[in-house]
Amino acid sequence: MGWNKIELCGRVVREPELRATPSGQLLLRFPVDCGKVNQKLEIEVLVLGDSGRELERKLAAGSEVRISGELTARRRNSVVGLSEVSFTVMASQVVAGSPACGAEESQAVGRAGANQASSGLGSKIL
Repeated sequence: MGWNKIELCGRVVREPELRATPSGQLLLRFPVDCGKVNQKLEIEVLVLGDSGRELERKLAAGSEVRISGELTARRRNSVVGLSEVSFTVMASQVVAGSPACGAEESQAVGRAGANQASSGLGSKIL
């Protein structure tokens, strides 16, 4: 197991977008705002595999989520020549209505890379 693991809690900013890669693998992409009040911290989340199809149906803009996965960074030059860094999480698990986000119960709606998304009540976080 590697050291690169991150867990995020926040709200989905825009409707999730499901596409297929050139090789035919499903890719679900959606931004999550993890910032505090009056402080926006938007991070893009990617989900690979068949679980993206179920997550696309379950998640909507404004949904509370908890995401576990691997953090990646990409550096590029902006139009005005400044160096910009963007962060993406390659999700291994997405939980909607997470207790860490203020809900009483959680529902696991997908595990990235799995052939089928899992559903059921999640654990409460104390």
